[in-house]
Amino acid sequence: MTPDQVLADYEAGIGRHNFTVSEETSKHEYWNVSATPVDSRGEKGDTVYSYNVTIENTPPDAPTLIYPDNGNMSIMTRLPVFNWTDATDVDGDAVTYRLNITHSTCPDGPVYTGIPDSNKTPEQELNTSDECSGVYNWTVEAYDSEDYGPKSESWNFSIMPILILYLHNPVMDFGNMLPGYGDNTTEPGSAEPFVLENMGTVFARLVNVTADSDLWSSDPSPTENFQLKVSDNETGSVNLSGSATTWTDVSLPNITIIEDLNYTDSADTARIDIRIQSPSAEPKGLKSVNLTFWGEQA
Repeated sequence: MTPDQVLADYEAGIGRHNFTVSEETSKHEYWNVSATPVDSRGEKGDTVYSYNVTIENTPPDAPTLIYPDNGNMSIMTRLPVFNWTDATDVDGDAVTYRLNITHSTCPDGPVYTGIPDSNKTPEQELNTSDECSGVYNWTVEAYDSEDYGPKSESWNFSIMPILILYLHNPVMDFGNMLPGYGDNTTEPGSAEPFVLENMGTVFARLVNVTADSDLWSSDPSPTENFQLKVSDNETGSVNLSGSATTWTDVSLPNITIIEDLNYTDSADTARIDIRIQSPSAEPKGLKSVNLTFWGEQA
């Protein structure tokens, strides 16, 4: 004991009963007390020992959940980022976490252990609410390499089935063009193609395109002088067998150009190339058309 602790015990009348403090002990230490009687002549009797006291490991406390917040029914990704507060460990041990995701009616989600930070993005996609009725539940436990602490509260959430189409480069400009000449976005140095991304949580069963006007006044659509074709921008993004993979005339009524545009992050973008040919009889002036891409949810 420190001199200050001895003085405090004396002034408090504690006498020979001494108390340690947590700062002076470490887990797995063995503590005991020995006592040796000594008479006035300095003769010592037998030393006796108390039972050992072992300082046990103290598990970390329970984390507090942050996101997905409890009862959240509008999550628009199958891979939400789970967040929670850091747990406290009184022994000062490094802490990792276990994230447990379960479902009320469908197969449980994954269990992740050894998470070093207070957040985790699942590698396994979760199901949308139309695929599995009911909700997901999630809890987190902290681990100090010996014991798990108490579980956090259990919160619930569900994944919304939603289709979100995003056009990365919505403006295409071919520049000046002489009558009778053409260009297309597959040529080096030409305009960039459209890149259409499915940012939702379900397949786009069909993607259609509609032109709001004719591009050429001398050659109304549909015409081979205004065409498009589709390809994978990422491998596996598009069902190519049911899509417009060869040059296809653009028409004012909508036409289907993509079948099954994927939503998975590594395979969710389609490339849409445009080909134009200026008719020989086309009068000079600015030529433009607005294209609307729209999808049908699987």
